[in-house]
Amino acid sequence: MIKDLVVNGNASGVYVVNHVSCGVSKVGSNFLNVTLQDKSGVIEAKKWSYQPSELEIIKAGNVIRIDGIVKSFKDNLQITIEGAYLASSDDPNYSDIIAVSPNDFDDMQSELNKYINMVIDEDYHNLLCALFNNETIKEKYLNYPAAVRNHHDFLHGILHHSLSMANLALAVCSNYDDINKDLLITGTLLHDVGKIVELSGPVGTCYTKEGLLLGHLLIGVELITKVGEEIHMNEEKLLLLKHLIASHHGKLEFGAITLPQTREAFILSYIDDFDAKMMAIDKALSTTEKDSFSERIFAMDNRSFLK
Repeated sequence: MIKDLVVNGNASGVYVVNHVSCGVSKVGSNFLNVTLQDKSGVIEAKKWSYQPSELEIIKAGNVIRIDGIVKSFKDNLQITIEGAYLASSDDPNYSDIIAVSPNDFDDMQSELNKYINMVIDEDYHNLLCALFNNETIKEKYLNYPAAVRNHHDFLHGILHHSLSMANLALAVCSNYDDINKDLLITGTLLHDVGKIVELSGPVGTCYTKEGLLLGHLLIGVELITKVGEEIHMNEEKLLLLKHLIASHHGKLEFGAITLPQTREAFILSYIDDFDAKMMAIDKALSTTEKDSFSERIFAMDNRSFLK
């Protein structure tokens, strides 16, 4: 796997192609810039000469087996791809490509049901039930990652992230009076529901056309509106929930449609940001030796963290 690669070592293995672009070398020959990923990390690669037919193999979203050598470029590891082939699901290394939530999936499903049943407001409870009784929505929500990269970018990522936020929301509700707990819990569970359309799926995750053009906040608002109207949900309650989804990125420059303007929306935006950043820090520290600093984390202003 990527975490085990060393300079001048063999890079043969199974990877997901995250990104591909064509380049031209100083001597005028064509080559491919490739980003490869498995469940242990991401690495850049080069295919210094290629045939047009290979573009159907080394293609974003494909799972491929490569033969290659690990090189060092500007103090970073880089793979030189010598051969590439489409990998089948029965390949012995196929399971190496998908990172999975560290939490037990069955436990997370039980916890999701616990939170749905905890919501006693009839409108919010019925909305959650209507959404999760839709098998297509439920299957994607349970399995999709919460991001292409960075935080919760693994199988069951949306579920993991949403439950973590629900736990934080309960703690906040226990410390402050007059918070609409049912609204806030519903918001934590549904704030990223638009990612089931924004992202392509758990394998070779990339942004869909809808994701690039609309983004998951608007997609989420539209989805909640549709289901809420179908079950004749109270308009004021639906409006408040839509505001949570529309504002949960906190600031316009971070992609929020509007700024948080209720206590619940304000809380949701902060616990979303907090949980995402904690995951980014933990991810960096997971490959860091004790008493050493992690690699720089882009989402944390390029800071390194001491383990």
